[in-house]
Amino acid sequence: MFFDDIKIASTNLEKFYFVSLELVLKRLSEYNVRINLEKYLFMKDQISYCGHIMGRTILKWSRKKIDAVEKLRRSINASELRASIWLINYYGRFIKI
Repeated sequence: MFFDDIKIASTNLEKFYFVSLELVLKRLSEYNVRINLEKYLFMKDQISYCGHIMGRTILKWSRKKIDAVEKLRRSINASELRASIWLINYYGRFIKI
């Protein structure tokens, strides 16, 4: 089994983050799941994940996704239309009107 991402977030570094991190690492150890620590980032103020920039006080669209919506071309079939509608509906909350 492979895990690609593990995210741990907290509003209080000392009180919650380290406790949560310890619990996750203990659980991984209990199930003999090994991780490559060189790939992991710890205590970041913000991260880019699934097309979003997430941080302590922000949740915003990444520029890459904004560009994708701005460059949407006219859909020529039902499959492309569904994909375009999904993209707009999913990221619509970040569009300023």
